[in-house]
Amino acid sequence: MTANNEPDPVVTPDVSAPIGRPGLDALSRKQRRRLYIWALLRPLLTTVLLVVTYFLMPLDHLDHDAPWVGLAFGVAVIVIVLAWQIREILHAQFPMLQAVEALAVVLPLFLLSFAATYVVMSAGNAADFTQPLSHMSAIYFTVVVFSTVGFGDITPHTDAARAVVTFQILGDLLLIAFGLRLVVAAVKRGQDRIKGGPGQS
Repeated sequence: MTANNEPDPVVTPDVSAPIGRPGLDALSRKQRRRLYIWALLRPLLTTVLLVVTYFLMPLDHLDHDAPWVGLAFGVAVIVIVLAWQIREILHAQFPMLQAVEALAVVLPLFLLSFAATYVVMSAGNAADFTQPLSHMSAIYFTVVVFSTVGFGDITPHTDAARAVVTFQILGDLLLIAFGLRLVVAAVKRGQDRIKGGPGQS
């Protein structure tokens, strides 16, 4: 109550302002610069680590009779990582930056899983493809299939190889149409949660 016995004015909260944790606008220029640098370095380092691990793996010495087992394991890891990254986006202080890191992990994992499968298949049966596949040529072929460029210098020659390539094409479509949509939706919901908007959980 005021001195004149009038009721205290009602203060309406600003629902457009971030709640709980500050957003990018609340950070200083130096803090934002550090945040952006770290947001770029983490995905880059993750990608480099995955690629180096792929090239160091003795894939041509693995069991050549069951490449589907390794591919199934790789796909399972991708699904688990994607689900975990979406959860991280939903609870992140900066959902958009977390989404960049998610894509930097999931996409290399997806491509390298198929590249590793192609190396194992080629080492077990040289007739699977038009030429024996090394680590480099396998990842090159995987990226060509993903981008739908289709140079034609490397093609599958057996039904087993065609089946794996077909599976990758279907995975490409699912990753782009479904996985990317999930990430975008998670970013939107995470931003709404921070702002206290309609998507707040």
